[in-house]
Amino acid sequence: MALNADVSFTWIGHGTWRARSAKGKEILIDPWVMGNPAAPENLKTVDRCDLMLITHGHFDHIHDAVEIARRTKPTIVCNYEVGAWLGSKGLDAEKIIGANQGGTIDVDGVQVTLVHAEHSCGITDDNGSIVYGGQACGLVIEFENGFTVYFAGDTDVFGDMSVIADLSKFDVAFLPIGGFYKSRRGSDHHNFEGNLIHMLQDAVNTESYAKYKRYSESVRRLPPINLRDLLDFKADRKPLAIDEVESITELRKHLVAPGISLGALGPEGPQHVIDLMIDEMKSAFGQIGALHPAQARSATIRHPGALQF
Repeated sequence: MALNADVSFTWIGHGTWRARSAKGKEILIDPWVMGNPAAPENLKTVDRCDLMLITHGHFDHIHDAVEIARRTKPTIVCNYEVGAWLGSKGLDAEKIIGANQGGTIDVDGVQVTLVHAEHSCGITDDNGSIVYGGQACGLVIEFENGFTVYFAGDTDVFGDMSVIADLSKFDVAFLPIGGFYKSRRGSDHHNFEGNLIHMLQDAVNTESYAKYKRYSESVRRLPPINLRDLLDFKADRKPLAIDEVESITELRKHLVAPGISLGALGPEGPQHVIDLMIDEMKSAFGQIGALHPAQARSATIRHPGALQF
């Protein structure tokens, strides 16, 4: 496939691609080759591989990685957990670069950046068990001549694809368009429906509160997807007066700076939940074994963000 005068691409089948870089490096992306039913026979033999890139650990993206790597001795770039698994199979650890999303790796002039993907990443081990494979990722690859591509890997659509485009300025994107789990019109709903992402982006880009309200109402009309979608606020409570609500300046003091999320609050929230749990248990059982409530609290809370709610 001629997308650039100095860089060529060959689709082997499914999510597997072979690329030849501007300086002649042979690159194999998501190596499912020999057993890939979509691969033509003349591409099922890999005699040379200088660089192997892996987006995630599912069998249809990694199945032949070990065999090909043993034979061709490539440098391998993947996430840390997939790299550790490959190392456990006897591959040369010095040739495996296990990275995290956001970091850029330079392999002899080819720049590889792992980026976000919405997908799972379990690895099927030799005995059939599923091994934790870290986070699935996409790849931004900048070749020696500056030509840049975005391999999304297996992913649902997500809003920060636009951020990846803004930061990397890629020339071509390779996107998944098929598969059993893809979003289909009239089928299962996804957390991040494509039309909802466009609505949110439009609202932000135009700074329109009216458009944001339409986006918010559309989200609320989605059927339940997560467990939290089955929960609702009790509407029979007397509302607080506005002067009883802490200011944003005070609220920020409760947040843990390294991970500001609903599950990374300061100790007051988790402590209150523990207090309520203890009160409920005391009401039901009279006491909590031999533990004093204060002991139960100190034995339960290990980190302010340990309780997720």
